[in-house]
Amino acid sequence: MIAGLVTAALASFPGPTAEDLATVASTFAGSSRYLATSMYVATDARGQQMLQAAPKPPGSSPNDALIFPAGTPVTLLAVEFATPVSRWFPTPRHPTIGLRIKVVVKDALSGPVAAMDLTLDARTSADFRVALDRYFSTEEPLVDHLSDGVRDAMRTKRLVRGMSTRALTMSWGYPRERHLWLEGSVAVERWDYGTQIGAVLLRNETVRDIVVQHPTTSAR
Repeated sequence: MIAGLVTAALASFPGPTAEDLATVASTFAGSSRYLATSMYVATDARGQQMLQAAPKPPGSSPNDALIFPAGTPVTLLAVEFATPVSRWFPTPRHPTIGLRIKVVVKDALSGPVAAMDLTLDARTSADFRVALDRYFSTEEPLVDHLSDGVRDAMRTKRLVRGMSTRALTMSWGYPRERHLWLEGSVAVERWDYGTQIGAVLLRNETVRDIVVQHPTTSAR
């Protein structure tokens, strides 16, 4: 039944085929990876969830939240695709696909299994691989070259001025939107992460201003 709905949904829109989805699931399941970006961890009725935005349980602070830092070794247990009825909203220009990824997090103090929900704009199995690699890297992120302050900020999902774009993605992940313009000969970017997280202003690929202050940022 679900396979028929998947085929019908994709027939009218340019997007991944059922074969693409099967390829992605089989390619990633069981693979050993590293978290490419630090993730908050929250527990609900479904178990442990990895989140890019800070969880907000009553009476808690994001600074007290459990975090799996970038570089944490993980094993991907499964890549599950959301059903088209409840989560699939393709359009001719943006066929977005809902994913639920279950992982084993090595040395996790609160339990080994966690899950992560993603919505991706992808058209082929290659697109999915590129998108998933942004969150689950095949290589351990290099942090030895970072200063102690930047390394600590990255591991605790904070920002400090002077961070490179690489350190920024390891701390906050990839933004929902990027805006680029020139101020004279200086390249300026604004990375928007949504209202729950904030936005960052970069000059020459370096964090200069935190546009929307978030409780876990550090504007030093």
